[in-house]
Amino acid sequence: GLTIEEVGEGKTANGEKPKVWHSNKPAAGKTKAAGKKLDFIEPQLATLERDAPPGKDWLHEVKFDGYRMQAQ
Repeated sequence: GLTIEEVGEGKTANGEKPKVWHSNKPAAGKTKAAGKKLDFIEPQLATLERDAPPGKDWLHEVKFDGYRMQAQ
């Protein structure tokens, strides 16, 4: 097993640090130039319905938190 110090250092059972993919590194290659920002887009508001739409092509997620956002 590992000591608490070894766990804190990020070591694995074989004593080495694991190889980790860091998502904060920029992707290799050229980046695209920023395009024109969009004008204001009216958000689609939720509509209270008694039942979800029927059919096999629909996926449903029950949400009680009420969060909705738009980002550019």
